[in-house]
Amino acid sequence: PVIDITTPVTNQVFASGNVINVTGKLTDDYGLYRGSVRITNDANGAVLKEQLYEIHGLLSYDYSISYTATVTAAVNYTVTVTFEDHGLNTTTKSVKIKVNP
Repeated sequence: PVIDITTPVTNQVFASGNVINVTGKLTDDYGLYRGSVRITNDANGAVLKEQLYEIHGLLSYDYSISYTATVTAAVNYTVTVTFEDHGLNTTTKSVKIKVNP
């Protein structure tokens, strides 16, 4: 699969209370199968938001999740998109972002 993460962009900075919108597009010539979009706190590994997908036969799919960040100290998050196609090929793409109080 080919993963495009449209938003957020690498090293984008958010303020506490901001909504982090994760958007992008998945494409694959074998047909998409399953995967996830996840926002993780780098400091403790906590999964803050996760959306699982199981879609069959589509060659492209636009994904979108939102998460409202609330922090009392600056923290780094990682947005990770992982997807598998029907040929059992898996692709992962990540973007690092920061949230300030």
